[in-house]
Amino acid sequence: MQLNTEALGAQADKAAVAWAQGCFAISDAECIGQSPWARTHRLVGPAGVAYLKVVPLHQKRQLQRTALVANRFPEHVPQVLGVEGEHGWLLSRTHGGRDLGYDASGEDLEAVVVAYARLQARAVAWSDLRVQFRLAHAPTQPAALLAFLAKKTELVVPEAGSKAPAVGADYFLGPEAAQRYHRLLQRRMALLTAQIAQSAALPDTLAHGDLRPPNVALQDNGQCVLMDWDDVSVGPAGLCLHGLFEGGTLPAILLSRLASGQALPDSDQARVIGAYVEALAEAGYASRPALLRGLPGAVCAGQMRFIVTFGHFPGESGRSGSADTLRSRLSDLLDLCDWLATRQPETTLEFARDYAEQGEFERAQRLYQDLVARHPERVDLLGAYATASRAAGDLPVAEEAFAEAAEREPSCVDWPLGLARTRLDAGNLSGAERAARQALRLVPDHEGARAALARARGFTAARREAGRAEGFPRLALTEGEQARQRLDADTLTMAEALFRAHGVLQLDHLFPAERILALQQTFTRLYADQFHAGDHPDALQLGHKRYMFTVDLEQVDGAAALAAAEQLLPLVQNLLGEDCVLGAYTSAISLPGSRDQRLHKDHPPLFPETQWHHTLPTFALQLMVPLVPLTERNGTTRVYKGTHRVPSDEAEERPSHDPLLSLGSALLLDYRCLHRGLANQSDAVRPILTLVFNKPWFRDTRNYGQQPPLRFTPAYLGAAPRPLRKLLQWWEDERRIAAPASARQTDAERA
Repeated sequence: MQLNTEALGAQADKAAVAWAQGCFAISDAECIGQSPWARTHRLVGPAGVAYLKVVPLHQKRQLQRTALVANRFPEHVPQVLGVEGEHGWLLSRTHGGRDLGYDASGEDLEAVVVAYARLQARAVAWSDLRVQFRLAHAPTQPAALLAFLAKKTELVVPEAGSKAPAVGADYFLGPEAAQRYHRLLQRRMALLTAQIAQSAALPDTLAHGDLRPPNVALQDNGQCVLMDWDDVSVGPAGLCLHGLFEGGTLPAILLSRLASGQALPDSDQARVIGAYVEALAEAGYASRPALLRGLPGAVCAGQMRFIVTFGHFPGESGRSGSADTLRSRLSDLLDLCDWLATRQPETTLEFARDYAEQGEFERAQRLYQDLVARHPERVDLLGAYATASRAAGDLPVAEEAFAEAAEREPSCVDWPLGLARTRLDAGNLSGAERAARQALRLVPDHEGARAALARARGFTAARREAGRAEGFPRLALTEGEQARQRLDADTLTMAEALFRAHGVLQLDHLFPAERILALQQTFTRLYADQFHAGDHPDALQLGHKRYMFTVDLEQVDGAAALAAAEQLLPLVQNLLGEDCVLGAYTSAISLPGSRDQRLHKDHPPLFPETQWHHTLPTFALQLMVPLVPLTERNGTTRVYKGTHRVPSDEAEERPSHDPLLSLGSALLLDYRCLHRGLANQSDAVRPILTLVFNKPWFRDTRNYGQQPPLRFTPAYLGAAPRPLRKLLQWWEDERRIAAPASARQTDAERA
C-alpha cells in the first residue's frame, strides 16, 4: 500500500523557516534534503550559514537531546541556535569544515573513530546519561528485529501534523521477502543472541545513531564534527560502528583476529577498527580484552536496532532506497551467522542443509565449501558442495566437484548424474550425454539418468532444427516448468543460445493458457471500442486495418505481471543485463480483412554509417503474446530468422517462417529482425500484447510519437512488486523530470 507522508509537512516547513528567522537572520533558504526521516533547509544570512531540520513529530524529543550533546561536546557537534521541540524543528550553525562522503580516505575515517571513541569515553562520566537519553538495550534487539520482520503492515494515511503509523519490513521489502528473512534469521538467532550477550562487558555511553561518513566533517584544525544526532541513544560502545563498515560481519572478523593475536590485514577497514579499539582503551573506557570481547556483539545489536528504526519512517520518496539498505543489512546479518557457524563445525552442516532446503543455494555452497576444506576425505560433503554449486549457478565449480566425486566413488550413480545435469545447464550437450550414459551403465533403468539423456538429445535436436534453412528456433516448457512457472537452468541456457544465434525464438506454453484467456476477456471488455477501422487519436496505425495502442497497466489486470514473470524475466535479463527495463507495453490489433503488413525492422541502425549495428549484442527485443491462437487464417507474424545480423536489403533474401502459436505461447524477437504481420482473413479481431524490453540507455524514438510507450500512474508504481517497479521506474523518472517545475510543485502539494 502506498503511504505518502512527505507533503504533509510542506506547510509546516514554511512556518519552520519563519521561526528560524527569529533565531538567525535569513537572506536565502533552500531545501537541500527530503526523506521520510527529515527535511533539511540550508539558510544563508549575514552571519553565515545555518541548517534547519524538520523531523517527524515522534522524533521531536530527540532534538532536545541533540542540543544536550551539542552543549556537552561543542568541539564535536555543530552549535545549536534553537530548538522548537513542539513541532520538531532544529536550527544549527554550519560546522565550517570539510564534509566527508562515502569515498572518505582511511586516514579520515581513523580520525573519525578516534574522536568518537574519546567522546564516548568522556560520556561515561555523564551522571544522568541514562535519564536524559533513551536506552538502546542490546539484549532486546533480536526480539525487536524478529517482530519487525514478522509485522504485517496495515496503513492508514495520517492527517497533517499527526504521527505516521509504524510499519513492518513488509512495507519496504514485500511480504514474501520479509517472511524469508524472518524464517532464516529466526533459525540462526541463537548465534547472534550469544554474540550480543558479550556486549554486557562494556559500560553504557552515548551512541550517535547514524555514524557514517556523510554525517561527519573535518575542520582545518583536524577537529572532527559529528552531525545528525537525531537518533542518539545510550548503549555499549560499538553500537553505531556498523555504519562505517555497512554491516557488522567485517568488524566481527577483524575483532576476532585481534582477540586471537593474529595480525590484521593491510587495509583501511582494519586500521579503522584497530584505531577505535586503541582509542577507547587509551581513554579509559574499557580494557582491551573487554573491548575485543564485547564490541562484536555491540556492533551486531546496533545493526539490528538500525534496521528496526526504518519502521518508524514510512514514506514513498525513500521507500526504494530504504528497501535496498534493509536487504543489504539483513543479508549482512546472515553473513555474520554463517561466519559464526563456521566456528562451530557441528552447526555448519545443520545450517548448510537448511539453506539448501530453503533454496538459499549460494549460502549453502559457501558453508559446504568450508566443510569440504575441513573434511576433504568425505565424498558425501563434496557431492553436497557440487549440488549446491550447481543450484547456485556456479557451473564450473559444480562440474569439477561432481567429476572429482565420480572419480573417488565410481560406483555411485549420483555423481555422473549430477555431472550430466550440470553440463546440460552449461549447454554442453555432448558432455551431458556422455555423463548420462555413464550413469546408465551403473544403473541401467535409472529414471533420472534416462531423463537427462533424453533432455540432451532433445536439445540437440532443437538446435539442429533451428540451424536448418527450413527450421525454426523453438522450445516448449516441460510440464514441470509449466507447473512451477519457471524455466529450468538448462532450458534457460538453450533458449538464450538459440535466440542469440537466430534473433527469434518461439516459446510454447510459456504462460498458462487460462491466464491468457482471462487477459483476453478483460482486454476485449476494456478496448472493444478500438476494434474498428478509422481515426484513433491515441493509436499508431501500423498498416491496413492495423493499430497499436498503449496498454493501461492498471486497467488490464494481470497484464503487467507478465513482464516480471519468473518464466520470462531471467531469460530477458540474461540477454539484456539485469538492469534492463520495460521500454514499452502495447497491443497490436489486426482487424478482419487486414492486408499483409509491409516488411520492416522495428528500429533503424544505431550507427547507420557503419556495420556495427549488426554485430552488437541485443539492445532491445520484443515479446509477442497473442491473446487468441495465431493461425494461418487470422494472420501470424512472418519472421526472417538471423536477419538481426544483416542489413534490410540482404534480409529480404533470407527464408521466412510463419510460426503458429497456441494460447499461452509467445514469440521473442530481436529489435533488428525483419518481420511483417500477415493478413487477417478471419472474421474476428486478432489482438497481440507486445512487451518491449531494452538496455537502460536505449530509447525508441521511432515508434512512440503518437502515444506514450507505457501507461500507469505514480501510485500504481509505488505499490508494484519490486521486480516490476525496477522495470518501470525509468518511465516515471523521465516523466517527472520532463514535467514543468510548476506542475511538479502542484503534484507534490496534491500528493
